[in-house]
Amino acid sequence: MADTEKEARAQAEALLEQIRLASHLLFSVQADCALELNRVNQKYAGLAREYQKAVSAHEKSLEKLVRKHKAAILSGRDRAQLTNGSVMLKLEKRVKRVKGMLARIQAAGLKALIKYARPSVDWDQVDKLPDAELAGLGTERVEKEWFSYEVKGADGTPAGRD
Repeated sequence: MADTEKEARAQAEALLEQIRLASHLLFSVQADCALELNRVNQKYAGLAREYQKAVSAHEKSLEKLVRKHKAAILSGRDRAQLTNGSVMLKLEKRVKRVKGMLARIQAAGLKALIKYARPSVDWDQVDKLPDAELAGLGTERVEKEWFSYEVKGADGTPAGRD
């Protein structure tokens, strides 16, 4: 073997060794990171669950309150701007969800309206159907109140959700 060939092979061996060592260190750091993230998640999971329950309970209470006192809160409009955010309640046309819809869709041969992971109605697709076709499937478009809210963030900008 020529000297240059030996040198090239030696350099390749050295680089492979560096890659092997760096890969080992990378794997070790990634494993430590995963353990640490797991510890942090476990540490805060209970607290996060409690806050999630509190947020859900407050959302339900807010929706119930706005529906019950919509005249006082909304003053005939569909949105009320309050100090800590906004509440919205508006009517929108939605497809009435009726029992037996999957069988009716299958009988009508409308396969595009079925989700096949587990056969169920794809309501987003059904919502796009014309009223006449909905009637043929035994349902209709009805007006339904839709509730949402926004909470102001610390800087006063909306931080809530629709």
